[in-house]
Amino acid sequence: MAAPLRISARSHYAIRIVAHLALAGHGTFVKADTIADEQNVPRRFLNNIIADLRDARLVVTQRGADGGTALARPAASISLADVLASAPTEPRPEPSTDRNVAGSDVWALVQRSIEQILHGVTVDDIALGKVPEIVRVVNTSTNLELRAAPAAPDEWLHDL
Repeated sequence: MAAPLRISARSHYAIRIVAHLALAGHGTFVKADTIADEQNVPRRFLNNIIADLRDARLVVTQRGADGGTALARPAASISLADVLASAPTEPRPEPSTDRNVAGSDVWALVQRSIEQILHGVTVDDIALGKVPEIVRVVNTSTNLELRAAPAAPDEWLHDL
C-alpha cells in the first residue's frame, strides 16, 4: 500500500475548520472556542489559520455576541486546493522543467494529477464523507481498493 499524502498540521487544521463550518451551514457563524473544542484545533493556531482562510476569502468573520466564523461561499464551491493554498507555508512540490532530468515528464503528469484531484475534492465532500468522482476514477484506473468513505472527515483525509 502506498504511503499517505502528507500535509502540514496547519493545513490539516484548516481543512478541519472549513469542514466544521460546512456542517454548520453556509452563512452560519460558529464561535472559535466551539471549533477549537469540537475539532481539537489548538487555540494558539486557530486564530492565525482563520485569518489566513479569511485573507483567502474562504471564510468571513464577525465580531459580537452573534459573531464567529462562517464559510464565505457554499462548501461545494470551495476545493481542497483552495484550502491548501490558504496556507502560506504549505510546500508546493514542483517537478523539474528541465527536459534532461530523468522522469521529468512523468513527474509533471503526477503533479498535474494531484492538482486535478485537489481541485476536484470540495469542502462539502470532506464534510459529508463523500468520495468524489475524480477520486473514484483515479482509484479505478490504478486498481486500488476503494473503501467506503469514513463518517468522520478526519479519517477521510488520511485516506487521500
